[in-house]
Amino acid sequence: MGDVGLRGKSAVNSLNAFGWGCAGSFAIEVVLFCDAVRNSRANRIPALYRRPAFILGRALLVVVAGVVAAAWGISQPLQGLAVGAGTPQLLMSLTRFRFAGSTPEEKGDRPA
Repeated sequence: MGDVGLRGKSAVNSLNAFGWGCAGSFAIEVVLFCDAVRNSRANRIPALYRRPAFILGRALLVVVAGVVAAAWGISQPLQGLAVGAGTPQLLMSLTRFRFAGSTPEEKGDRPA
């Protein structure tokens, strides 16, 4: 993985951090997929998972998780897994964030 330091802890470079982040995010994807199959009719692959655009989007999310883990500057593989696993939730939270001050259109005050 990385160079082993004096105390036996491995140093994680950016490429390894990227890989660990991807692995953490991919693990979440596997759990979501298994849950979707288990909750579908007759335990079949849901239609959503048969769409190429959906698969591409999920694959890009795994890559973004790797980039976030590499940018985070992690020092341990487990940190990379955790950052990768948490990245989808982090991104969902960021997309739902609203600023305190909103535009008149959002408040329903439309100019005449």
